[in-house]
Parts: sequence; structure tokens; C-alpha cells
Amino acid sequence: MREIFLIFLLVFASCSEDETIDRLSLLSLAKKSDPSFSIVLAEKLGGGPTCEGEAPSLAYGKGCKKVFRAKVNELEFAFVEFDESKNAKADAIRLNQYYFKNWLIDEITNEPGLEQFVKSTYGAKNPNSP
Repeated sequence: MREIFLIFLLVFASCSEDETIDRLSLLSLAKKSDPSFSIVLAEKLGGGPTCEGEAPSLAYGKGCKKVFRAKVNELEFAFVEFDESKNAKADAIRLNQYYFKNWLIDEITNEPGLEQFVKSTYGAKNPNSP
């Protein structure tokens, strides 16, 4: 009986719908997909984008952990890390942007080159698109 319980527990623990990916794995996929990919460094120490944004309407939602900027072929965009994929998806819906696992990929919509990059690299989705 104990063995059945352990097997049951392992099966359900491994079937979690909430997938996450760490920052280094995310960046590694990007660099493999497009050699022009690079991180955009802040102009000063402690500078750069934050979860709070420059105005309340620009703030990222619940579970935001970290924001950083990147570029592909000189087109800049933002990666926003969330604690859970459901929070990344909720902000993607709110902002009409793309998400992949626990990451919101912001400032992509209406930039065909960037949209293609995140779709082909990550299989990223915009929940507002058909």
C-alpha cells in the first residue's frame, strides 16, 4: 500500500502544469537561435527597468521578480521574470504581449522580426492572438 501511495505521489508531483525556466537557460536558447542576441546593460549601476515601472500603469503585475532588456538585430525588448507561469500569462493578456513559461516578453507586439524570434526560439504565445 505504501508503494502505491509513493508512486501516486511521484506521478502527480511530476505532472505540474506550472513550468519555469531559469534566466541562463532562457538566454542560452536565445543566443543559439540568433547570434545577434545580446543583453542591454543599464547606463548606471542600479539603473535599468524594474517591476514597478516608471508609472503605475507601466508596472508589471503580481509575482514579478526581475526585468532586463535585450536586443536582436538592434531591436530592443524586455524579459520579465515571474514567480509562476500563470502570472506571466496574466500580464501577457493585460499588456497584449507574449509569454513563455514564467517569462513575459514585452515590447514585441507589432514588431514582426521580434514576434518571429520569440515564436521560433521559445514557442512563445500571445494569449490575445487567434
